[in-house]
Amino acid sequence: MSAPGLAVLVDPEAERAAVGAVLAAPARAAELLQGLCAEDLTSTRARVVLEAARAVAAEGIPPDPVAVVAWLREHGRLEEAGGPLFVRDLAADVPVPGPHHARRVADLARRRRRAERLREAIAALERGDEAMAEAAIAMAGGEEEEAGPSSGEPFSTPAPELLRGIEGENDAPRFLVEHLWALEGVGFLAGGAKSLKTWTMLELALSVATGVPAFGRFEPTAQGPVLIVQEESPTPDFARRLRWLAAGHGLDPDALQELHVASQRGLRLDEPASLARLEAELERTGAIFCCLDPLVRMHSADEDRRREMGPVLDAIRGLQARCGCAVAVVHHMSKPRGDRELRPGERMRGTGDLHALLDSALYFDARPSTGLVAVTVEHRDAAAPDPFLIHLEVNEDQGTARLVAEHGTLAEVAAIEALPAVEQALRAAAGGMTAAEVQQATRLRRQTVYEALRRLEDAGRVRQEDGRREDRRGRSRPVQVWSRI
Repeated sequence: MSAPGLAVLVDPEAERAAVGAVLAAPARAAELLQGLCAEDLTSTRARVVLEAARAVAAEGIPPDPVAVVAWLREHGRLEEAGGPLFVRDLAADVPVPGPHHARRVADLARRRRRAERLREAIAALERGDEAMAEAAIAMAGGEEEEAGPSSGEPFSTPAPELLRGIEGENDAPRFLVEHLWALEGVGFLAGGAKSLKTWTMLELALSVATGVPAFGRFEPTAQGPVLIVQEESPTPDFARRLRWLAAGHGLDPDALQELHVASQRGLRLDEPASLARLEAELERTGAIFCCLDPLVRMHSADEDRRREMGPVLDAIRGLQARCGCAVAVVHHMSKPRGDRELRPGERMRGTGDLHALLDSALYFDARPSTGLVAVTVEHRDAAAPDPFLIHLEVNEDQGTARLVAEHGTLAEVAAIEALPAVEQALRAAAGGMTAAEVQQATRLRRQTVYEALRRLEDAGRVRQEDGRREDRRGRSRPVQVWSRI
């Protein structure tokens, strides 16, 4: 470092992680090397290892620790790089490889250069050299406005290099929580009121932070720090939910060291100072998963206006791009309008750009009379799992809560909800009813009626018998008649 007193603008852990990420995920070398420059590193050993990794990758060889150590040994630079143990430790110390470490290194280097230029300007003014001072100030302004990678890194990547960097393990979809959320994915947990959105957000957060399976079924494929920002509930109420859900997983509060909560801090995604504070906290905690609850409390824009929501959605995507973390945002559904059948993502409240933003999403449809919530999953680049049902089990005496998942669909929930109406219709018909007559009497959908009758039959509460009904021409026809037992 050329200027004294700039230690605050050096992050040795970020430098180690940035270089180590290349070694830990050699198949992603093209992506991870893109914004990483040796000149931005203050550690000589890390700089030498990076130069070796870049040279190995240029030869078309994945720069894993073995290949990099071999290159260093062959070129007589292994001792300068700290030896083979240092190289292997760099790869082993990275929790989740990603480009966010390199972005932090580049940002700190840019800020160091700007500080050095300003010091040069001050020194020039003290000498009375105004021309030199103006030149230094102009250079400092250029550093401040720099938006891309430092030190002349190219803006684009040749296609062969790009394709080499994403082949193999990256051909398959990568998940943060298997089947539910993409690694570094951005998206929404969207549903109506009382549909267990916040409970599910906490379930995913606990899974990533502690390694427990979400809903007892879906394993986290990456584990690391999680940051929750919540603006909906009073802090004591939110803390109680978290404590009970953790206890339901058998987790003591001391086991939640990787889970960080910012409760009612007034976050606004459309205010630069507030957004910068959030990004700084993501960097400080090293979070690989950021949960925001709810979207409506975190901006002042009109959600139906694309122009107003643009900066908000850019801010959400920017968290993933700049900090290298997945982002899950709790949001609400609009009330049904008209008869047109809409996909779940199209029913989210606000501009259609919300749906265009997502990489992963969970949609919730609650049926209060049954206590069940139907969950539908959507991914941009991966097949979605089958829909499933969840319900919340709370034991206030023991201070525990569990989200339980079971196979099922929204149609099955509707059928369970329809059971009383179907039974009441059959009770009023002494001679039994056909399924069509039940549908007419209850005004339910045909699929719902058939599913409800099947469930009642399985429970031994109704039976199906042969019967006869007249058709429109007055002719007697055989039919299946349902009656109560």
